[in-house]
Amino acid sequence: MSTPLNQAESDLSDSTQSSSEESEHKASNTPLNKRDWKLDSANFIELLELNGKTPFIDKTLLIKEFLKSGKKRVLVTAPRCFGKTINISMLQHFLEIQTKEKPTDKNERFQKRLQRTQNYKLFSENNLKIMQETKIVRKHFGRYPVISVSFKCESYVSSYQRAFELCKKVIVEAFNQHAYLRYSPKLLPEDKQHCKRWRKNYLEGFVPRDVFNGLNTLASYLYKHFEKKVFLLIDDYDGIINQAMLRPEIRDRLKDIIQDCTSIIKNAAYEHYVQGVFITGISHMGLSGTSINRYKFLGRHQFVDFYGLTGEEVEELLTDTCGLTEEQVGTARRKYGGYFSVSGRQIYNLLSLLEYASDPDARNQYYSWKNTGVIIGLENAFKIADIREMIERRLLLNRVIPVTTGTMTVDETVDLATLIKGQVLQKPEYYKSSIFFLFLLDQGYLAHADEKCFKDGNYWLMLPNEEIRQVVVERIIAYNIGNCGLKKTSYLREYFAEICETRFEPREFIEFTDCLSKCFNLPKFITESSTDAAFNRNDGYVDSGASMYLTARKDWLEDVHESGHYGS
Repeated sequence: MSTPLNQAESDLSDSTQSSSEESEHKASNTPLNKRDWKLDSANFIELLELNGKTPFIDKTLLIKEFLKSGKKRVLVTAPRCFGKTINISMLQHFLEIQTKEKPTDKNERFQKRLQRTQNYKLFSENNLKIMQETKIVRKHFGRYPVISVSFKCESYVSSYQRAFELCKKVIVEAFNQHAYLRYSPKLLPEDKQHCKRWRKNYLEGFVPRDVFNGLNTLASYLYKHFEKKVFLLIDDYDGIINQAMLRPEIRDRLKDIIQDCTSIIKNAAYEHYVQGVFITGISHMGLSGTSINRYKFLGRHQFVDFYGLTGEEVEELLTDTCGLTEEQVGTARRKYGGYFSVSGRQIYNLLSLLEYASDPDARNQYYSWKNTGVIIGLENAFKIADIREMIERRLLLNRVIPVTTGTMTVDETVDLATLIKGQVLQKPEYYKSSIFFLFLLDQGYLAHADEKCFKDGNYWLMLPNEEIRQVVVERIIAYNIGNCGLKKTSYLREYFAEICETRFEPREFIEFTDCLSKCFNLPKFITESSTDAAFNRNDGYVDSGASMYLTARKDWLEDVHESGHYGS
């Protein structure tokens, strides 16, 4: 780790009690208290300035791989919570100009000023790995104007107009980063006026062409001002598209939304005054068919290790930095790993591991996917027999499924949106399952089985870990309960409150619990094997809602039969 992790000091006033707890902590090698880490920051400089309030994993050699790749335009995809945004922020702070002097190799005044900038100090004082690459640092650090924007969208996109307004907002934020251009002596008066308009009145007075050329126009102004080519950094390029996919009422405009979002990027990416483009997203669907070099999550490429944690980084974080026990480290690997690349490299979910390391004794140890990763459209996909069978009969039983390789086209993306919104899609079953499972792979709910995952034109995929299995199980339970007409938790509370005041005959009680079990009965192994066998499985299902329910039901039945009491 590049930033040391400091243990939080105890606030207990009783020194005897504090000393006793510290002794127990040393003996058990587990944290005294939940670590108060700041895990919601995606700003690279802010993380470095936290001085150990959260662990920092040095991924700065991504900069080297990008600059030495020879690829001018790069798209790297990864699911949520795998470090995409922080890597974009890292690239920005390495590349961007922070001095008034013209950045040239021969300008010693520039070099001295550069070393006094905030960015340079934080990179060098924290001994980040990239600073050992002296040629790259000398040639690229702090030498470019940078446009860094995000299409991240966490609100519903319920109309084409809403999507267009969000695109305009992206351009506004880009111009706001470079407000000084309004006073640049190198820009024409009409150029400076254009900058002012984008800052003041972005909701009115602009035609679509202004929006689609927004980043392109800004890049041209920066090139004039600095006389240097521009780096374009784009985070979550498909954020607006992903939200639009969820709304059935705008299906007919989804193609237009995809075209708008990607046109903004493509119109700027190919200009002569753009030095390089680095884009992140969850999928390739919007930029397929372009000359942008695409690097897929868990593919065979040099960027795999920089999205998520490698096995070595997990060991360093959990054992060396956090002092977790061997058993706790094993739990973390089992629950949050399993993301195998096509070359057999195992990657771990970054945010989930940090959450776990901050409080390894927490009762609920399923983190990032709870808040950011509900499996979109899973309930509607269950209605398709092939998909449901592959999930219940194979994925939930730790078996692999074959999925045809490829990158989704725009038309396939529209079909996928139709499927996950529960609308009729007149396509073969195998086609529906193929695009849905490719979608789950992009979203991080599936991973390659191992290094031999590619065979006969198919990827062999499986659920990566216990955390994901838990999410799948819970969604199926919710789906089954919904099919029983119990849409809200409040209905369940009232239902069970009434049951608690009811007397049952033994036969009625058994019939009731059998019926209830069907609501929670997701994987077929529960119905196809005996109940007792389900309790004694040793394959990670004990954490699922179904198994916990069955265990409770078994204990309940035993108590009832022993007491002969079937109601209050």
